[in-house]
Amino acid sequence: MYKFISKIPPTELHPVTWKKVKGPEADYLTADYSIDKFYGVKVEFARLIKLPPKGFIKRHSDNGGRPKGIKVYHAVIETNEDCINYSYTEPVQKVHLPLNTIWLFDTWPEHESFNFGSTNRIHLVIDSYD
Repeated sequence: MYKFISKIPPTELHPVTWKKVKGPEADYLTADYSIDKFYGVKVEFARLIKLPPKGFIKRHSDNGGRPKGIKVYHAVIETNEDCINYSYTEPVQKVHLPLNTIWLFDTWPEHESFNFGSTNRIHLVIDSYD
């Protein structure tokens, strides 16, 4: 389930190196990011995720990959109108996350993301207990 948190000013977060994740379940790049706080949120762990044009993260759940009680925030650094996220809750959410916004996201229900556009989609994903 996606919940809008806040607008943020434009941010230029671009790591020097990206790690490629490619295969039948995904086509994206990641880079761990070191930061203590982000717009008032205490950061436990942060990662930049870049979905290139036609990139995707297939339907999955993080119910074993993240500790119970962790909050997951998505800060939208780059996007285009053809980036779509699905959360398979009741009812199913189909959401485009606009540029320069932060969203709280429940990663336990199944979810997936697609970049059907011609430019990158970059999110700073923050795990926090705040």
